[in-house]
Amino acid sequence: MLAEQLFSQYRYENCAVVALNDGGVIVGEQIASWLHCVLTMLISEAIPIPGEGIDFGAVSQTGQFSYNSSFSPGEVYEYSSEFHGYLEDQKRETYQRINRLLMDGGTISTDMLQGRVIIVVADAIS
Repeated sequence: MLAEQLFSQYRYENCAVVALNDGGVIVGEQIASWLHCVLTMLISEAIPIPGEGIDFGAVSQTGQFSYNSSFSPGEVYEYSSEFHGYLEDQKRETYQRINRLLMDGGTISTDMLQGRVIIVVADAIS
């Protein structure tokens, strides 16, 4: 149903579908099929704060780190100070794990996305 709704708005656009998770690939495949466009996946992995049950942020397939947006700057500073060594180790290990998963050339090409309408999808469960 979503693919059909997007078709009426984007059928004449130069689009690309970017899936954020495994379930997003399933949803994105339907959209990409309807729009006859490219489908790719952005891989990221969360880094939890030890003993807190919450994620401090996530590392993307390019190695870029993004902080959890629910934290205030003060909380980011506090956690960064308290867990500095642990968090830096986790960032490095996570990036290496993603690279092993993707192998060479597995990252999203910015050239492929340049000048396109980007449709970002995920499943509703994550």
